[in-house]
Amino acid sequence: MKKTLLLLLSLGLLQQCTTYHRVRSNNLVTKATLPEAQFYEEIPFRLVHGLPAVPVYIGPDSARYDFLFDTGGYTVLSEALKDKAAGVHPKSYIDVKDANNQTARIHTYLLDRLAVGPVAFQDVGFARIGFTEADFFSCPGIAGTIGPNIMKECIWYFDYDNHRIIATDQLERIPGIETATRIPIKTNNINKPLMEFTIDGQTGRFTFDTGDDGFITLQQSFVGSLARDYPSVAKLGQTVQAGHGKTREDVSLIRIDSIRLGGVLLENPIAVSRNSPAHSLGAGIFDAYNVVFNLGQDEVFFIKRKNASPKAEWRSFGFGIDLEDQKLAVGYIYANSPASKAGIQVGDELDKINGEAFRFSDYCDFLNNFELPPLEEIELELVRNGERFKAKLKKERIL
Repeated sequence: MKKTLLLLLSLGLLQQCTTYHRVRSNNLVTKATLPEAQFYEEIPFRLVHGLPAVPVYIGPDSARYDFLFDTGGYTVLSEALKDKAAGVHPKSYIDVKDANNQTARIHTYLLDRLAVGPVAFQDVGFARIGFTEADFFSCPGIAGTIGPNIMKECIWYFDYDNHRIIATDQLERIPGIETATRIPIKTNNINKPLMEFTIDGQTGRFTFDTGDDGFITLQQSFVGSLARDYPSVAKLGQTVQAGHGKTREDVSLIRIDSIRLGGVLLENPIAVSRNSPAHSLGAGIFDAYNVVFNLGQDEVFFIKRKNASPKAEWRSFGFGIDLEDQKLAVGYIYANSPASKAGIQVGDELDKINGEAFRFSDYCDFLNNFELPPLEEIELELVRNGERFKAKLKKERIL
């Protein structure tokens, strides 16, 4: 009996401790202070996987680091930057589930100073999460992410037409704001922006996630509840990168007639349906719209791009390429595509493309330098289980 009571007491104390650290960490990662007022700054960005990377400076260090914006997560410093940055104070930890439904423990910190371009923030809460060490981030030189705790402190205009981010506390100074479409949002306990949408009279809520290089992700259960079947195609072997790592899974691409976001109507968008814990709107929205984030006032504004480039159709050979053991390999396959009809499978080694063999020193070399030739027809030489075979493919409309 005594042992049972001690066990129950220990479990109770453990639960209280976990709750304490969760509350403390949530309070910390929402923290940031912006002393400056009456300012307007234009910060140029470069595109990394379709995401804007901006210069960031930590503490008194004059060295430049490139960060991405991530409204769907936290402010994060890479392991290497955290270890050498000045003014970092360890605080607590929290167990977090990512977009792949994987849970892991992350540690939280307080940073004395972080400047996005010339705009300096103080007492910034941040987390250490392993995704910053992934090839997707480290190969192009990304050292961290700017989360909603920083973004809520002022107004941010993502101007893809001019490759700049405008940071200001004066909404009226945003170019084109007088013709923009305002959409009210809500923010959750860590300031992630949440936006309602409607498809066929069915409503849901997007997490507006600028750290997602895709476009629209819908939960499978929601897609199954829609009143009609939309044109779709299976994508087999898709690699999905999230906060705690990556997984490979089969997903579906669906062409929706329209999705309404407040006063904005997205026509014929292609959405991904997968086993995800939430619906999300990713950086693909910037193909058609520049966006103003005013998280402190629970609002975003959409401004139609002058050079809008939404994807009207999906034409492809039907396969993707990855690097495995320093060799090119088939990373994913679209069902009923030219690649699928030719018998190509996920994992097949790509020995030659149009008679050319490719060699890479490491994954970064591949990620930064390889690009499939922009051709309408292609010839592949492949290897599977030691057997060689060839396939000639011609691009077709996938969806």
